[in-house]
Amino acid sequence: MLIERAVHRRTGELGSWYGIDAGTLREGDRADIVVINPDKLDESLDAYAEHPVESYGGLSRMVNRNDDTVSAVLVSGQLAFSAGKAAPALGKQRFGQFLRAGRPSRKLTPAA
Repeated sequence: MLIERAVHRRTGELGSWYGIDAGTLREGDRADIVVINPDKLDESLDAYAEHPVESYGGLSRMVNRNDDTVSAVLVSGQLAFSAGKAAPALGKQRFGQFLRAGRPSRKLTPAA
């Protein structure tokens, strides 16, 4: 199976099956994107890791995470995570929205 077809099966087909406005990338759509480095999809992803959560007073939590694998995350077209760090606006301003089955998502205006 071509990689493009595999991605569509994990995104577009699932969005359609669940009846949510997600899984496609078209001009004018809300853009929620994860950029993954396929060369880093290796055994390092299984390693134990902890990450402090500032909103919980710095309490550490266990995560399956490798910052080298996920290069960037965009929510509604806004950069939320890149180079191993959350964007300064993440948690301070609204980035996304809850998707309801059978209803188109409303367009969010970009933050200034």
